[in-house]
Amino acid sequence: MKYFYKKIVNTPLRLILLPCILMLAGSCEEQPTDYRSFLEEKEIVYPAAVVRVEPGPGRYRVLLKWKRSPDPSVTEYGIYWNNSRDSSVVESISENASDTVEAYIGNLDEGVYSFTIYSFDKEGNRSIPLITENVKIYGDKYQGGLLNRQVSSIDYADGKTFLFWNRPDTINIHTEVSYTNQAGETQTFLVSPDSSSLLIPDWKPATKIFYRSTYKPERDAIDTFRVSYYDSLDVTGVPVDKSIWKQALLPGDAVVNAFNTSLEKIWDGSPGDYPNVYHSDGAAMPHTFTIDLGTTYRELSSFKEWGRTNNPGHNPVEFEVWGIADTTGATTLLPSADPGWKDESVSKGWTLLTDIERNDNGVAGIEYNLIENPPPVRFIRIRV
Repeated sequence: MKYFYKKIVNTPLRLILLPCILMLAGSCEEQPTDYRSFLEEKEIVYPAAVVRVEPGPGRYRVLLKWKRSPDPSVTEYGIYWNNSRDSSVVESISENASDTVEAYIGNLDEGVYSFTIYSFDKEGNRSIPLITENVKIYGDKYQGGLLNRQVSSIDYADGKTFLFWNRPDTINIHTEVSYTNQAGETQTFLVSPDSSSLLIPDWKPATKIFYRSTYKPERDAIDTFRVSYYDSLDVTGVPVDKSIWKQALLPGDAVVNAFNTSLEKIWDGSPGDYPNVYHSDGAAMPHTFTIDLGTTYRELSSFKEWGRTNNPGHNPVEFEVWGIADTTGATTLLPSADPGWKDESVSKGWTLLTDIERNDNGVAGIEYNLIENPPPVRFIRIRV
């Protein structure tokens, strides 16, 4: 058994080892030429690749920019996206190697994209790819989430209106402000994102101020987006324009202008002494008179009354202020002293704005608040 063991180990090992060494040497000797069958005896050529891309996102489109290749063999660039299902080709023809290549790609969906760019030569050889990832494309969803720049406060003094703005919370381009001036014309201002206030010198009271903001989604974006709606402002605490007031004589109103006085004298700014007063001597009490404010006001907030100074005993100290936007069909038939007059007025569309009872002689100017959230009002009817 001992002799048999040595024979198996020594003799066959020499016979097997030699062929293995020969096989290894033969394999190394053939290595330099064994890949040629795969290349079909051709050399691999790689044109110069695009180095860096600057994407400019837009509305359902994108602008891709890069430096034109200094490699003279490059004739065009291929751009691929959507897993190479979509593509575009841009020619590279320029004598100036520093030129910038610009490629607009449109008809994109809103979302995030990756773009792969190759350089090609005239033989169809392509460079190694440059992949630009996480390029956002914007559209209606983005626009639908935009909000107008906020107005922090409004001041009105001496006929001038000041709007004060909060800082914009994104890349604001400007805010368009539209209003009606004293001549009834529409005027427009553009407020820059750096401006914190806007002076409107000739705003017409009782008209709305409208504004809408424009933004860019990114600094390098190629398109701007406007908020899809206008916000509006109602300037409060502004005296209404009394120059357009006039008497509106309704059935049942007192028509007596005694002692050469007239109703217009109670709002024309003249001193509160005779004859600059309205004298309704002889009219039954209580009685009414009506004023046409000349335009419709959406939110009248207060009413201020001064009495005549040279005969305070003639000042009204108990009266109601009613309002309505349109007097068509609003005629009351009952006398103002009738207990059912109030109910009839309400049924005709009138709203009681305030009910005043003074405890003095009626001379001092006192301001009274009207009801909250009043309806639109053009005609004021006072029941004394």
